[in-house]
Amino acid sequence: MSDWYKDMHGPYGNMSKGVYKETIVNDSIVDSIKEKYQSRSETGIKKYNTTLDRDDLTEEEWLIHLQEELMDATLYIEKLITLIKKK
Repeated sequence: MSDWYKDMHGPYGNMSKGVYKETIVNDSIVDSIKEKYQSRSETGIKKYNTTLDRDDLTEEEWLIHLQEELMDATLYIEKLITLIKKK
């Protein structure tokens, strides 16, 4: 991003200040998710001895994996709904 753009639009391109100031802010929620992704990656590498950089699956096979994960998610949602209704 050029300096003139930063001066005009601010750090987020919203023209809020007109002066670019780089501020580093830690977001505890984002940090927590990043840690979980890292942990999940390490678990997957140990369990399957591979990473998502693998190239032995077709696009269709990747989509099937995604579909199966999303189906699991709907089961968890349904379980939580039934628990809430029991209260």
